[in-house]
Amino acid sequence: MQSQIKTRILVTSAGAPPGTNMIRALKKIPGVEIIGADADPCAAALYLYPDRAVSLPLVSDEGEYVEALKALIRKESIAILVPGLEPEVLAVARRREALLSAGARFLVPAAATLEKTILGRARRH
Repeated sequence: MQSQIKTRILVTSAGAPPGTNMIRALKKIPGVEIIGADADPCAAALYLYPDRAVSLPLVSDEGEYVEALKALIRKESIAILVPGLEPEVLAVARRREALLSAGARFLVPAAATLEKTILGRARRH
C-alpha cells in the first residue's frame, strides 16, 4: 500500500496568535503536514495544533535565524514557508534568494516594500 505524499508547510511563530490561526486554517486542507516552529519551545499552541513542532532561534539574530530556517527546509523537505510575525516576514524578504535556494516557496513582498511599510509604520509611532 502506497502512503499518501503530503505537502509540508512550515509555519513560524506557531505559538503566537497569527501562527496559531494560520495553522488551524491550513489543517483544514487535505494532504498537508504542518510543522510549527517557534523560538519558545514551551509555547503551548506549538503542541496543540501543528502535526509536529520544532524550535528556531530568535529572529532578532537574523543570520542565525535564516540559517536555521534553511537547514530545516532542507532536512524536512518543506514546500511552503509561512512566516508568522512581521519581523520574520522581513527576515525572509531580506534573505529571499538564500531561502528559495533551500527549496521552500513563500509569498512575501520585496524587502524594500516591507521596509517602507512595516519599518516606516514603526518609526511613525
